[in-house]
Amino acid sequence: MNLTLFKLGYSPWSERALWALDHHGLARREREYTPIFGEPGMRLKARRFKGRVTVPLLVSDDGVYQDSLEIARYADAHGSGSPLFPGLAGEVIATWNARSEEMLGAGRARLTSRIAQSKAAKKDSLKFLPGPLRGAMLPLANIGIAYITRKYKLDPTAQEADLATIRQGLIELRGALADGRRNVLGEVGFSYADITMAVSLQVVEPVAERYIELGPALRECWREPSLSQEFSDLVEWRDEIYAKHRRQ
Repeated sequence: MNLTLFKLGYSPWSERALWALDHHGLARREREYTPIFGEPGMRLKARRFKGRVTVPLLVSDDGVYQDSLEIARYADAHGSGSPLFPGLAGEVIATWNARSEEMLGAGRARLTSRIAQSKAAKKDSLKFLPGPLRGAMLPLANIGIAYITRKYKLDPTAQEADLATIRQGLIELRGALADGRRNVLGEVGFSYADITMAVSLQVVEPVAERYIELGPALRECWREPSLSQEFSDLVEWRDEIYAKHRRQ
């Protein structure tokens, strides 16, 4: 089985796919994606020359899987280890994944606005370049920010609405974990619902650097201090899920 995963190292969307593939022990070739410049090569490999393509994107012998959820389901079907979509839980997990998408989308809009205002964060976002070159290549970061803003139709005037979207997702997650439950689906145990919601906490309080490497300035841009404090119990739950289940 030949697998190639196109990913963006600091992206929570890529992290969800990586987690599922690692959980199931699926070896693959990984190619780091660079916005704008990395797209032609990814399109060529995937044989997708029209329409929007995004990372993560998994190319296998039998097809192309574009989207963390699709990749996780592929891993469940072809890998080893305990299932991430156990029994009849698929529809419930899809609902949690949709909530995660809303939270991450809102977080991306707030994150992009912050990076645009931080020279240090722009340098952190260029980690694929040698350190001494990053300062000189800041215009490249500006191009990337403009590209992402257009591609995802980000609205910098919707900051409060985006914050409310993240907060609502956290409230729902707290409800699912009430009464001492340690998994989103309760007695079902660890599932992709835990992965997708744990990764969603990235837009509240970034996970430890050993899991997702950001750099100090970029880490500050991801952080939502008010939500991190209000939902510190969920940050602790996320850290517990990572420590227990994140194979690397």
